[in-house]
Amino acid sequence: FKNFVRINRQSVVNLDLVEKIEDQTLFLPGERKIIFSRRREKAWRNR
Repeated sequence: FKNFVRINRQSVVNLDLVEKIEDQTLFLPGERKIIFSRRREKAWRNR
């Protein structure tokens, strides 16, 4: 799970995908839309 992030203990997002759609809006089923940026991605990776 090195390249993955868990959101609300349910959804799993591939950070490689997040990088490709940088600053785009990702829609996760059953959750609010979350805007990913490289800053957040780095912050989450360092959790």
